[in-house]
Amino acid sequence: MHSSDLILAIDSGGSKSDLHLLDTSGTVIQRCTVPGIAALRENMLPVEEYLQSGINVFGDLKEQISLVFCSLGGPNTDEVTNVLKKLIPSGRIFVERESNGKMLLHKAEEYSARAVLLCGTGSVAFGIVEGVFRLSGGWGPVYGDEGSGGGLGMSALKMILSAVDRMEAHSVLPGIFPNLNRPGKNCSYECRMAFKDQVNKLTRAELAAETVRIDALAESGNREAQLLLKQSAAEIAELAANVTPEIPEDGFSGILALGGFFRCGTFFRTECEEELRTVRKNYHFVYEPFKMIDAAKDYALHLYRKVIS
Repeated sequence: MHSSDLILAIDSGGSKSDLHLLDTSGTVIQRCTVPGIAALRENMLPVEEYLQSGINVFGDLKEQISLVFCSLGGPNTDEVTNVLKKLIPSGRIFVERESNGKMLLHKAEEYSARAVLLCGTGSVAFGIVEGVFRLSGGWGPVYGDEGSGGGLGMSALKMILSAVDRMEAHSVLPGIFPNLNRPGKNCSYECRMAFKDQVNKLTRAELAAETVRIDALAESGNREAQLLLKQSAAEIAELAANVTPEIPEDGFSGILALGGFFRCGTFFRTECEEELRTVRKNYHFVYEPFKMIDAAKDYALHLYRKVIS
């Protein structure tokens, strides 16, 4: 160990990447946020460009980085590892999927939690059942985005598309996807095809970004938005049940609920608790007691003390 060593902790999902530069005591020296580098496959995103823009913020301090830990929300770990080795050749590089559980189950011990639910752009749940690591969900947007912001956005979009077919587009989920030009009752074939082109260009991150508007509609009493959030809450409860053991009647345990989706309002959280009680009545959700980057910083320090001594 050297007192001049610096540690870079990165947390990235599909929407954004947080980069925190730490000293060996854990004090944050500098921080920045760049677009998300987690992708379903390599070369989908300009990963090097995004990471370079963040690391440039640190200036000459990057030369003192001795270890990098990146918690990644996508499977493109090799791509991110290779880019980081190129940008920080002097550092030990560790890139891990957040869904492997190591970082967050390590942190969960502080909250007496038995499992972790990650619900942001995507979703996944994991825990330990009878000494065995269990994983549920995380199949991605094509085969299953249940209980996630991306899944909610897709469900809302499908509801709007059905309304277009019924010529009721403007009355369904008003204000959702404001950049889409919804066809009117007497729209032409060309108008419908132009709308279809717009829909097909929506990204997963853009779908997930609609959670805020859907939540606002639900809080104001919009029945369609409430049904969408109830569906998401039921999906989240199912993920939780898959990775937690039954506990005795007099027992009580927590499940860490992490990710931007859980920043929705009281209606959504109430639905999540009610749905959880139907499948795991002795559990409760512990909502975002820390930020994901905080867990990444703790784990980066843990790795530094473990491998650099």
